[in-house]
Amino acid sequence: MSDVLSRDGLRIHYEVDPPAAAGASGAETVVLLHAAGADAAAWERLGWIEPLRQAGLRVIRPDARGYGASDRVADPGLLGGSPCVDDIASVLDAEGVESAHLAGYSMGACHAIRFAEAQPERVRSLVLGGVIVGALAIQGLHLATEERAEQQRRVALRQLDGALARLAGPAAEVVRAAREVVRSEPFSRPDLSRAQVPALIAAGGDDPAAEPWIREELARLLPGARVLVLEGRDHVGCLADPRLRDAVVSFLDGRRGGPGAGPPL
Repeated sequence: MSDVLSRDGLRIHYEVDPPAAAGASGAETVVLLHAAGADAAAWERLGWIEPLRQAGLRVIRPDARGYGASDRVADPGLLGGSPCVDDIASVLDAEGVESAHLAGYSMGACHAIRFAEAQPERVRSLVLGGVIVGALAIQGLHLATEERAEQQRRVALRQLDGALARLAGPAAEVVRAAREVVRSEPFSRPDLSRAQVPALIAAGGDDPAAEPWIREELARLLPGARVLVLEGRDHVGCLADPRLRDAVVSFLDGRRGGPGAGPPL
């Protein structure tokens, strides 16, 4: 376990899980980015770590600011402007990682989108699971037309209100701060034109918040992306489904060796 200071002085905690093969050198890295209300330990509880290690990958799991063992966040000013980009970069720099695969779920997927937009040269591939309007909005993002951006803000605020009804403690603090950011900051459509890497877009077929048009828009931004829908799974159930984990492990195994590695999607 390790900590790194963010540019604005917050302590960002992260875990590193080495590849299973003893003495493996030059192993590629996957950064797992968790959902709102969760933390880095969730990946281990759901059985993600060992399959990735067995596939020869080094796994880095940050606790997003405000979550887990990272510093608490109650001030909206600490979330505005997508600080996740600098936080992820700081973790990669601390571990001497030049580029990595990014795999995120819900809020974590939107962190991955922001990072790929800002620092595309450091991204080998993207896994974007459970993307919903509320998670996009926390990062100041929307996927609709400009005319519908304000409608997405209203939807996002309702989704965050629903999350606050279920959360308590530090997780509620940071979501409450995120709600203020969504209420007040402008939205923009992500520009991934410089981040044309292999991508896997996944969602639960019974997740009402992960509407089909969202993954369709993401696929337009990332041409050639593979889209996976797990029928019968809601937002939480999709992440917990071993089929998603296995699909991600297979996808990442096929991407090792560089952005163009592996068979066509």
